[in-house]
Amino acid sequence: MHRTIIARCPTVVVLALCRFLSAGPVEAAEGHPPPEECTIAVVAGSATPDGRPLLWKNRDAHEWSHEVRYSEGDGYAHVDMSAVDDTASTRIGINETGFAIINATANNLPDSLFEGYLNGTLMKEALRSCASLADFEQLLVVTGLVGRNTPSSMGVIDALGGAAIYEVGNHTFVGYDANDPQTAPDGFLVRANFGFSADTSGVSTTRFLRASALLAEAKAEDRLDLEALLATARDLWTPEVDPYPLPCDTGPPQAPHLTGYVDALHTLNRSKTVSFGVIHGIAPGEDPRLTTFYAAPGQPAVTPAFPVWVAAGPTPPELDGPLGSPLSDLSYERCVESYAHPIWRWWIHTNYLVHSDREDGFLVRVRQIEQWMLPEVAAHLDRWRTEGIDPAEIAAVQRQVAAAAFDEYAAPVSAPVSVEPSETVETAPQLLCRPNPARRTVRIERRGFDLGRRSVFVEIFDVSGRRIRRLPLPPAGTVWDGRNALGTPVAPGVYLIRPQGIPGCGSRPVHILP
Repeated sequence: MHRTIIARCPTVVVLALCRFLSAGPVEAAEGHPPPEECTIAVVAGSATPDGRPLLWKNRDAHEWSHEVRYSEGDGYAHVDMSAVDDTASTRIGINETGFAIINATANNLPDSLFEGYLNGTLMKEALRSCASLADFEQLLVVTGLVGRNTPSSMGVIDALGGAAIYEVGNHTFVGYDANDPQTAPDGFLVRANFGFSADTSGVSTTRFLRASALLAEAKAEDRLDLEALLATARDLWTPEVDPYPLPCDTGPPQAPHLTGYVDALHTLNRSKTVSFGVIHGIAPGEDPRLTTFYAAPGQPAVTPAFPVWVAAGPTPPELDGPLGSPLSDLSYERCVESYAHPIWRWWIHTNYLVHSDREDGFLVRVRQIEQWMLPEVAAHLDRWRTEGIDPAEIAAVQRQVAAAAFDEYAAPVSAPVSVEPSETVETAPQLLCRPNPARRTVRIERRGFDLGRRSVFVEIFDVSGRRIRRLPLPPAGTVWDGRNALGTPVAPGVYLIRPQGIPGCGSRPVHILP
């Protein structure tokens, strides 16, 4: 498949056009954020060791807070990830039919339209209405009649073995089939910030070439699988510096004496990468509800990927809390710590990821979690493929894995001794509350406000605004035991923790689980 389609009479998904025409005004061009760039890959089942297709996306954006949500009642049930409160858009997701979708902005595709379908709303519609690549092509025809804003490359897989990338313009699209050896000799397709159906002169190819090389190497060694894509998502190689093994034993070309720093402006794991995910499809004939979305609402180098399934229903509170995603919040805190240079804010300090003794660090913690989590999930999937699935059991596994992984992730990580205090970034005053969600005990620490040895106080409120507890907060931090001022355990729910007398430091939501 490699063709341009301008119009074709659709037989399905006409509902998409009706939804658009009744949706009201479309966001105008002047309201859009700057163009964003992502890195994606589509891998056909013929290229993977287990014969199941894969999707991978690193999302580069200006929105740091992300959630993973379950939706039903309007077309196919689906699980997707996008910015907090942006429920009308999808950036990566799967539905109950085994259809999955990702995207990356293609800055070189012609763009003369300042209205029409935005990428996120088009992808959300695809999850609601598409069960196959053929359905998605018809959706592109329908939406092309109205017009689409922000051209991009969209990767899709389905339960029939389909795997393709569509370079989607304002009114037309070009399809590239990952199962076609002429289009994808190695069985995979990669896109970054450009498409091949337009002029590619002058485009940046660093991430495209690096991702392609890593996937080609994995394919040659018969290990182009979930773990290979997770490693690719976290890659910090640059054309100037190979930082491996971590921590990096040199510095950026501009400052080679700053050992440990890597210029992450154009790496696969970029300074602006805010979330990522890998989708593990099914082999033809398997239950499409076994399509697994490994979702990570945070930067790859500091965030583990949690498995979610449509059959499980609502996603765990660690991924979709009432006031945002606790995993995303904690990931952001660790990301801020890792980008430690006070001037070159896109330089990541690899000593925060892997300490020199290689026994701790944010990336070490992520790997430790995935070392037990991925085999455990794989064992469940093998059994469900043989015995059939029970949605209640899948929901229980999803909750248990997320809770155990988050508890391990939220445990304190020691600071690297090799980072000088003068190199750290001054951050806005904030409270760190870990774990979050918590089953009872929460450790509260202060960041970004130095009051010497003087203690301050934190107040804890319920969502109605009633203060239920006041605690001293010394420099070393404190612990809230999940009880109110009378010593009674609080009910499960969301509580707000706020320091007294610290300008610019807002409340921190904490979710207490049953």
